[in-house]
Amino acid sequence: MHRVHGAHQKPVRTLRLSPDGGGCRLSPKEYPILAELAASQGFPVKRDAMLTVVYDQGTDTNSRALDAVIFRLRSRFRDETGKSLPLVTLPGIGYHFAAPLLVL
Repeated sequence: MHRVHGAHQKPVRTLRLSPDGGGCRLSPKEYPILAELAASQGFPVKRDAMLTVVYDQGTDTNSRALDAVIFRLRSRFRDETGKSLPLVTLPGIGYHFAAPLLVL
């Protein structure tokens, strides 16, 4: 599926949770975060790894920007599904996704 933005087409990526199949649209910054979490198969993903995936650098330079992306993702998921996103913050470590995850 594609969404049209002017003369360019941009793929719309979607997050789906199992078993209820709840889902929401993903921004270009949210998609690589959730793809990394899906690839981790339930294991924690370090903040530096997420920063590298999203911003191509693993430093604290964009640490607050990552927090903002996570905040928007949680808010969008809640707004679109009426449920909380099972994304767990692990202080001093990173993030863990506490449900089966399918990123399309």
